[in-house]
Amino acid sequence: MRTTTMTSHGAVLGQGSESFASQAWSKLAAVFVGIRKHHADRMLREELSELDTKLLRDIGIAYDEIPRVRARERFTPKTWR
Repeated sequence: MRTTTMTSHGAVLGQGSESFASQAWSKLAAVFVGIRKHHADRMLREELSELDTKLLRDIGIAYDEIPRVRARERFTPKTWR
């Protein structure tokens, strides 16, 4: 048995509205996941920019790439490719 609900402005809510709500929730959750990943990425770049040059060299950052790390740029070092 299918149940429907009448809204205050006369629209009928039924089974289709549940899938809309589910889709909206999924998209909203995806946005929050993206925000969390962006924040984590930014925090990692911040931490790397504060590391000593010797430590950066130890993890495979070339001398010519160190200014990019200090500028908090997003890139993949040559030796990691």
